[in-house]
Amino acid sequence: MHPKPSLKRENDTRSPDAVTEETLRESESLFRALAELVPCCVWAAAPDGSMTYANRRWHEFTGLSPEGTAGFEWANALHPEDREHCLAAWRYAVGEGTTYRMEVRNRRYDGEYRWFLTEATPVRDREGRITAWFGTSTDIHDQKQTQEALQDADRRKNEFLAMLGHEIRNPLAVIANASRVLAKVQSPSPEVLRLGQMIERQVGHLTRIVDDLLDVSRVLEGKVRLRREPVEISTIVSNAVESTGPVLERGKLTLRVSLPKDPIWIEADVTRLTQVLANLLNNAAKFTEKGGEVTVTAVQEGRDAVLSVQDTGNGISSEMLPYIFDMFVQEDRSLHRARGGLGIGLTLARSLVAMHRGNIVAKSPGVGHGSEFIVRIPTIEKPAEVTRDATPDSVAAEPGALRILVVDDSADSVESLGMILSMAGHEVQTALDSVTALRIAIEFRPDVALLDIGLPGTDGYEVARRMRAEGALQGTYLVAVTGYGQDEDRRRSEEAGFHAHLVKPVDPAALKVVMARARARLPSGATS
Repeated sequence: MHPKPSLKRENDTRSPDAVTEETLRESESLFRALAELVPCCVWAAAPDGSMTYANRRWHEFTGLSPEGTAGFEWANALHPEDREHCLAAWRYAVGEGTTYRMEVRNRRYDGEYRWFLTEATPVRDREGRITAWFGTSTDIHDQKQTQEALQDADRRKNEFLAMLGHEIRNPLAVIANASRVLAKVQSPSPEVLRLGQMIERQVGHLTRIVDDLLDVSRVLEGKVRLRREPVEISTIVSNAVESTGPVLERGKLTLRVSLPKDPIWIEADVTRLTQVLANLLNNAAKFTEKGGEVTVTAVQEGRDAVLSVQDTGNGISSEMLPYIFDMFVQEDRSLHRARGGLGIGLTLARSLVAMHRGNIVAKSPGVGHGSEFIVRIPTIEKPAEVTRDATPDSVAAEPGALRILVVDDSADSVESLGMILSMAGHEVQTALDSVTALRIAIEFRPDVALLDIGLPGTDGYEVARRMRAEGALQGTYLVAVTGYGQDEDRRRSEEAGFHAHLVKPVDPAALKVVMARARARLPSGATS
């Protein structure tokens, strides 16, 4: 058994108390030496929180001499906006004996405030009593400013993207409306029909680019919420193939689809997962020469549903393969830039798949040998019952013209959309500003009001509120028609009293759904 160590050295004639005092002095000397080397403010305080020691860096920052530290009221050096909650946290830590941690602004000797991360921990004796506080204050001002600058830049970027989407969608809506009007003109020439189809295809292409640009920002920031429901994998494949069919046909590509005999069920946001597969199909069509093949396969492997999109196109180099899902990354395809995109579709696809608790990988034997993208999503048991909302086909068959008010500050927008609705048999009135819109609404008493949000002066939100406040307009179905389509925009339109929110250029099927829902609210026989 080892003997108990003694505080006294061999041949040391001093008393144990003297040895203890010397040990404490040595410990304090070591503490002060270390404190002077640390690249931050180091300080100590009594059990009640009053400061008893500060290192050289603290004195350099405050401009106080060591003698001036005694009785220093450190709270007076705090920024006025930080003082109250900082003192409350410090009192709590002292009262409860817990660790203190706070980001605060401290005043320097020249009057400038700088951000510090201040941390303090209690020192206890053998009985657990607090005998002192040991703390550090680290200057994080530069990091804080960098963080705030990045957050400000990110906010400005989001605002710019939203405005860009709005500014692009407005003219796109007019172009799309005009092409649809051309298609409905009596006996249009074959040339006019072809031109109308070309315009509509390019409008769809531009709309997809804008959607992807806005979506990728929202998805990466976690601002997209999935609406999961049980869905059979063949539904996702059918939806994606239907939406990309024209692209594949124009490229004269052969599409092969292989689906399993037995249904494979997953829990997914149908719209978002269809978007993923459609992006992969568009990508395959974009970089596969005419006469090539694109194959879509769906199988079940273990507990996963596996979707594969394989093409005979350009392929991906081994150097590029590890980075193919990164933002704005594209293979060197200069000969194909006329069909190129922004390099964000695959980034968006990866993020959306991850949100479905799945993963996506890319494979390619090399340049000129095609590529394959494989998506894995966890399967679920077949649900007992699946209910779905009414489809555009079911609502399109409902008869009955409506009185419709179209409001937009763009004369081209109201005229083109008004022409489409008039040609469908509806009675249409238009307005270019909020004052005229409210006057016409009270006189016309529309069944449906299609309101642009970005009106000059009084915006569409306020117009909707005023219309809701008019007793004669209580039955009007209010629809926001706008270039802004983010979740926040939809929430604001709902709070303002809108019944529906359509994003420009308005999808004809979505417009039919809105008209049917508005018609369903009317008393029997009330349609004009």
